[in-house]
Amino acid sequence: MNDLEDIDPEFMQSLSWMLTNDVTDLEQPFIYELALFGSTVVQELKEDGMNVTVDETNKKQYISRVCLARTLKEVEQPIERFKKGFYKIVPEHLAKLFASGELEILISGKSELDIQDLMKNTTYRDLNKESLLVQWFWEIVATMDQILLANLLFFITGK
Repeated sequence: MNDLEDIDPEFMQSLSWMLTNDVTDLEQPFIYELALFGSTVVQELKEDGMNVTVDETNKKQYISRVCLARTLKEVEQPIERFKKGFYKIVPEHLAKLFASGELEILISGKSELDIQDLMKNTTYRDLNKESLLVQWFWEIVATMDQILLANLLFFITGK
């Protein structure tokens, strides 16, 4: 439920309200309506959910299933479409040869920033690599951890 709170605080507030209040008068069917590619799709959260009303005896089950639908089912179709497109570029049998971390490196490159590489590929205006100011800069950069380096690179490049 914590993930959902980050995604949609208003939705989570409604579910929290359901947990602490009597829901009998809401006459909420055991369904979840999801927006999918511009249309609304009704998903029954249990057999014959359209005809089952959420009440005090089943509200925890409803909340559990609606959270599952919201976090997993709602992204299932877009993920399948992504996989279909990805497998057109990298055949599935080849993609399965790699662990997820290896695929990430192949697609995005190493996430660790190499200070020596940054120094070697930096271009200077009005200064050069022998300038005292530039030397001080690289001394400070050498003390930074990967998170600070990433922030510095984002600040410098905007990417």
